[in-house]
Amino acid sequence: MRSSVTREVPGKIINTLRKHKRLKAKTHSTQKNKTHAAHNI
Repeated sequence: MRSSVTREVPGKIINTLRKHKRLKAKTHSTQKNKTHAAHNI
């Protein structure tokens, strides 16, 4: 039973990390766009 649990947990962690990376990239791009827009005004 323990072996199966240890196998499942890393996959979940990797998935969450990937999601966080995507969210960070999205927020970063939006922030850049906002600053660019402010400069253009």
